[in-house]
Amino acid sequence: MRTYLLPLYALLFLALAAPALAVDGVLEINQTCAIETGCFSGDASGFPVTTDVSASYRLTGPLSVTGAGTHGIELTTDGISLDLNGFEVVGPVTCTGSGASVNCSPSGSGTGIRAIAGGNRVTVENGRVRGFAAEGVFLGTRAQVRNVVAEANGGTGIRVGSRSIVVGSTVYQNEGEWALLANGTGVVIEGNTISANNLDGLFVNAGATILGNAVYDNGRDGIVSAGGIVVRNNTVYGNGRDGIVPGFGSLVSDNAITLNGGNGIQADHDCLIQRNVVNQNGAPGLNLLTADIAYRENSINDNTGGAVVGGLDAGANVCDGSLTCP
Repeated sequence: MRTYLLPLYALLFLALAAPALAVDGVLEINQTCAIETGCFSGDASGFPVTTDVSASYRLTGPLSVTGAGTHGIELTTDGISLDLNGFEVVGPVTCTGSGASVNCSPSGSGTGIRAIAGGNRVTVENGRVRGFAAEGVFLGTRAQVRNVVAEANGGTGIRVGSRSIVVGSTVYQNEGEWALLANGTGVVIEGNTISANNLDGLFVNAGATILGNAVYDNGRDGIVSAGGIVVRNNTVYGNGRDGIVPGFGSLVSDNAITLNGGNGIQADHDCLIQRNVVNQNGAPGLNLLTADIAYRENSINDNTGGAVVGGLDAGANVCDGSLTCP
């Protein structure tokens, strides 16, 4: 029987062309397969890497995208899990400055990781996305973002839809109108650090839960909501304008709100403001826009414009060293 041996270059081509499938069934993504062959069936060579099967994917090395109008990874179906595995997806954009002075260039439409065409129930975790002209991470509804650094992007750092979770992530030096945007109801934002972004640190729609985040040195407001949210145990410090703007029907409790350029808390109707430390902000500590906002057990001291404007004193507050408020 005659044996045929393939040349070395042919064996190399076949190896590169084969889908990158780890022994645990996870589909693998790296710079080599992204550029040369596509990383799996349905993914053409070049960026963006396109995932069109509901499966688990994992980076085995960093990805580098050179065009400001080019996306890094596109998730095109529901139920995808993407583990960045400690690596980064990096674009060509450079950002300078901090807070209101952040400036990113060049401009363009490229997003680092984005879900399109019904890409919901997506998980992205464990890595860094930086240097894209538009959003860093842009996902749909019921998304989960865990332990992701979204840094130095020209738009929003992390954007998710309704019923999503963003936890343990860092959003830093992004130029967009919101650093972290939850554009839908029923989200949970917990244990994140949101700092030095150009405009608002965090915007959520109604029905959100915001727990234990550090939101500081952003160019405009720290935390903003359409209303009906719980804001608890956050540190909101040194933002350019108001610290927390919770909207109607919200509970704002146990936060430390200090040295923001505007109001410590500016609340609309039917809110309860309790057990917060609100000190040294550049406008009234509590600016309560209607008489049906109750505040109790807060420590409100040394704010420009006084301790409290409006609202109903429900007791046990300290205002500029006095138990009488305002």
